[in-house]
Amino acid sequence: MQSGVHTTNLIQNKTAYGLLLDAVNELGVEQGGMDTPISNDPDSGQPWRSRFDAFVLAHEERQLQTAAYILCAYLTGMRDSEIQAMQSGCLQRKRSADGIIERLTIRSVVYKDWQERGDPEEWVTIEPVGRAVEIAERLAARHRPRRKDDGIWIVLHRAVALDRGVPCGAADQSVSRASGRALRRAGRADNPAC
Repeated sequence: MQSGVHTTNLIQNKTAYGLLLDAVNELGVEQGGMDTPISNDPDSGQPWRSRFDAFVLAHEERQLQTAAYILCAYLTGMRDSEIQAMQSGCLQRKRSADGIIERLTIRSVVYKDWQERGDPEEWVTIEPVGRAVEIAERLAARHRPRRKDDGIWIVLHRAVALDRGVPCGAADQSVSRASGRALRRAGRADNPAC
């Protein structure tokens, strides 16, 4: 069942919580809630994933933006701080003087010698990075007015994930597992909290 109500509101409001429990007992629950067609896995003939709901969609959106971030980092040679400084409209498509070659450039801020402000800079890039930047911008667009942030990596910010109801464990599950393994190998049993 997709109620659209944050769980903390239900817990704090006993009347709403009781009504919700009555509805669940009468109607039952269903995984998903969004009627998005899911294609079948060709090997098994079964859907490759469960249905989407608001929490899964937020998680998948964050995963997509993470993939775009990794692609930009890998294929541009930009430093982490320079990628994080990318703003909406940073991708430019320019034609050569003869109009034959299209060049893609990314405008951002270069931080060298630990400068606090940095200097504006352009990086020449390739089409897959251009597509990743366009996707990141589209994902960030609906969060921009509320967050008052022109960055294109808004979906990756922890506060945005938590605002959208993505639990800390779901948002950082793979990082927590990896850091836990590293700590155990180093002889420390404590796993950092989310």
